[in-house]
Amino acid sequence: MEDNFQIRLAECVCGPKELELLLKDWLKDPRPRTVTELARMYLTHLWEIQTGFLPYDRRMSYSKGAKIAVCLIGQTQPQLAQVTKVSKKSFRDNDDFTGDIITVHLLSQAAILSGREKKDFLANYQGEEKAGPAVRALQIIKEKDEAEVIPKILLAISNDSRFRQFQDHWLSSDLLLTDVSNKRADIRKIIAKCKQALSTSDILEKVSTEDNTEELGNRLEFSLNYFLDRDERFVRISDPATKWDLRKPSGHVLVTINERALSDRKLLTSSDLDLLLFYHGFVEQCVFSFPYNRKITAYHDMSEGSISGEEFVNELARLSEKKECKVKFGHPEHRGNPICVSVPDEPGKIQSTITIIQEWLTDGALGVPRRFSSYMEGTNTVHILYDQLDEVLPYDEGDRFIKGLDEFYSKKAIAAFDKVHLQLESLKPTRLFIHSSWKVSLDKLLQIEPQDLDWEQSSVRDCVIVVLAKFRTPAHYRDIYSEVVAHKHVSLGSIIGTLSRYYPSVFVHVGWGRWQLAGRAEQPEIAEHEPEAQREVVVINDEIWNAVTTIEENDYVYKLLEKIRKPLSFDEVCSRLADYLKVDVHELRATGFLKADDERFRRLDDGTWALEEWFTRDDRPEEPVKVRDKLAPAEETKPKEISKSGRFWLISTILLILLLLSIVVIIVCYFIYWR
Repeated sequence: MEDNFQIRLAECVCGPKELELLLKDWLKDPRPRTVTELARMYLTHLWEIQTGFLPYDRRMSYSKGAKIAVCLIGQTQPQLAQVTKVSKKSFRDNDDFTGDIITVHLLSQAAILSGREKKDFLANYQGEEKAGPAVRALQIIKEKDEAEVIPKILLAISNDSRFRQFQDHWLSSDLLLTDVSNKRADIRKIIAKCKQALSTSDILEKVSTEDNTEELGNRLEFSLNYFLDRDERFVRISDPATKWDLRKPSGHVLVTINERALSDRKLLTSSDLDLLLFYHGFVEQCVFSFPYNRKITAYHDMSEGSISGEEFVNELARLSEKKECKVKFGHPEHRGNPICVSVPDEPGKIQSTITIIQEWLTDGALGVPRRFSSYMEGTNTVHILYDQLDEVLPYDEGDRFIKGLDEFYSKKAIAAFDKVHLQLESLKPTRLFIHSSWKVSLDKLLQIEPQDLDWEQSSVRDCVIVVLAKFRTPAHYRDIYSEVVAHKHVSLGSIIGTLSRYYPSVFVHVGWGRWQLAGRAEQPEIAEHEPEAQREVVVINDEIWNAVTTIEENDYVYKLLEKIRKPLSFDEVCSRLADYLKVDVHELRATGFLKADDERFRRLDDGTWALEEWFTRDDRPEEPVKVRDKLAPAEETKPKEISKSGRFWLISTILLILLLLSIVVIIVCYFIYWR
């Protein structure tokens, strides 16, 4: 019998007719099966067709009266038998399987005559511990037979839409429990709230279905696994039993934020953002971590696919100054923690670059962008950090101005059109890191040729740097002014103010009105009209340079000499002007404000200064006029000097008086003599 069976097995096919018979047998025990089990079913069916007997298999279930074919130890030919008793054994082995003991009555005459027609066999047993080599040898269908038909069966069921596969198990599509498919949304919520992978059995315990879990058993688990395996929102984990978790986005999620996206005060969720929210357990209420560890709660509407919340939308709008930008939703360090929200390719802290205007420099103030001010509500002071300094400055929330930055502007030599970079370091207290950059760097300014500079669009500071770089030696502020004014409309006071404002960070005063770039200063060269006792360089402050500007713009030196109408020494000029302008006379003297090459002035042999116009009339200054004004305070009364004409008339008058007195004496003598 075995030889004939083997020959016919090699020629068997698994076509539509065979699959129909397989499905019919499958319905008798509707549970998921491996392809090996299907091969066994197929071979069992062939045996039954050919012999009318079922082949013995320890894994099969048999009922009383069933006709089976068995192999006995030591015999090569199968023996026919009939099941006379089925004993339900409750033993459980280490493989966690139960089994039956069946008693069969051998039908062969030899067995009956020998009195050994009754045999006990193991049945309905799926384990291996009690199925040693001897037990396996009793089976009619050998493993080699199964291996021969498995490829044919696998090819047939793989190309037939009536069969469904999950891992190594198969089930007819008619046996799938579709109610499980409708519960995927609930299953997703269950896993999200647990924030960890769940086994199939755990999920079935938590989800309510219309099907009876105990009766359907493996079919229900197979159906659940089958539908979840085909849903991209779930991921299968074998550990070692099958577990299911929510799919985690491979990286951060980018969402485009613009006015239109936030017009309805909510953010529509993309599929990736939806995966991110569920993976971290945010089913209904979401928590986001914005810059500076600001925790914002929002509401997740799964049916609409959106995130809403006034505070959440406002925080999104604060993230960037651009009208449209990409916002990054990233994974937190631990699952279930708030989702991190930031702008990609930017630091986690809010930053901004501001162009400085002249008005801010004058007031020592800085306008704060709205993006920053939204984080500074209720703040009236801010900590400004630069050069390892931490200064507390006043903040005007209404006008959004930080005040008191004069020292910063001075130290950093900030001019109009320069850039200041702000970075919000912390909120409580509000701490701003600040650093600056020039519109054109100093290194580049030192290399620019004067003809290549855009004079009108450049700050006075940059123009002065280019001029001094061209001179290469210290230059008087008037020479600097002459060079700059040839290209750009600017006042002398603006040049002096610029030199003073950026002293000593950019410019250095080397004595008597001469300036040089910082780092290139030379020893001071004293003007000829300065006495030896006063030949020291004095540190000069802004107040003095403001006074110099006033002297230059109002031509006070000329006006002083014109009103005094007598020559004055440089010390006398400094003393009178310092007294009038209320500044230190020594500091004023060191500025070198007297314009020695002014053709209106003449330096006399005694070192005093006079007006050239005095000598164009009679080669000497006229009689001084007594001046009682601010520029020429009242002096002590002194004898007036007599001019040439005055002396002439005086002598003439004296001579005339003497003549008259002589005549009178003669007349008197005459009368006396004649009497």
